[in-house]
Amino acid sequence: MKNQIPQETTIEKRDRMEILHQSSRSSRLWTVICSTALIFSGISGAMASDRTITFKNTTGKTNDDLHIEFKQMTTSDSANVPGVYPGDRVNGNSTTHNFWGKAVTNGGSVTLVFHTVFQNLVISQWWWTTNGNATNDGGRVGDIKKDTSGTLLCSSGSAVGDGAVMVSVGGISQTFNTTAGNSQAQTLAAFSSFLGGFVSNSLPLTYSILTPDSVVLGGNVLGDPALELQCNVAAPDSGQTLTYVAGLTIIPTLREWGLIVLALLLLTVGTVFLLRRRRVAAGAVSGG
Repeated sequence: MKNQIPQETTIEKRDRMEILHQSSRSSRLWTVICSTALIFSGISGAMASDRTITFKNTTGKTNDDLHIEFKQMTTSDSANVPGVYPGDRVNGNSTTHNFWGKAVTNGGSVTLVFHTVFQNLVISQWWWTTNGNATNDGGRVGDIKKDTSGTLLCSSGSAVGDGAVMVSVGGISQTFNTTAGNSQAQTLAAFSSFLGGFVSNSLPLTYSILTPDSVVLGGNVLGDPALELQCNVAAPDSGQTLTYVAGLTIIPTLREWGLIVLALLLLTVGTVFLLRRRRVAAGAVSGG
């Protein structure tokens, strides 16, 4: 007699089809998890922000270091740059920087570059100090100073074209005029581009972050009230409500570390789920 190939029973066929379906679902789940992690990574990168700030010394004295406290984790490429500061002592969470070792005379200034992985780069407070070093803070000279920042809010609807916003920074004053027919997004994008025109000696005088319904802006010159950022709505637009709010308006978003943690959680849960599926599938095959 010829050897006959055993025929699958109905139960065996059902188990085999279930294993195939589980494998297909697992592959789709893994694809979704990886895609989500990549999307989160892209969003985090888009939040990164850079800011170049010139600090003016108007204390009436010569100072040799600078104390800056940020609202978020911040790094600086300015330490060891010729003509700037030879040292930058940073606290554990990178929110406080103590630049030391460079004499800045009264009326002088120093320009520093900062970077953060978060959406907004904002100084909480800062002041000039003297006799600081790699291990100790210097003594404060002059007043504790704040950042100059604010938010221009724009309502939805089409602009009529009769609105105006006056901005002054670095001793330069200019007026932004709304354009008839522009949508909310177009008005804000145009204002953001307008801010980019404030440049002195190839350095940007303004810092701005464009959001769906506002522009967060700050001045890149600090320490001299005559040069710091000033902004006000000089004339309302009949079709769009323009409002300037002094001080930083923080818009809640899922920040860098939150995105990283969420992506890792998704990958962990997905991996555990796939391993359990495979164990179940392997058990079904061996049991058959």
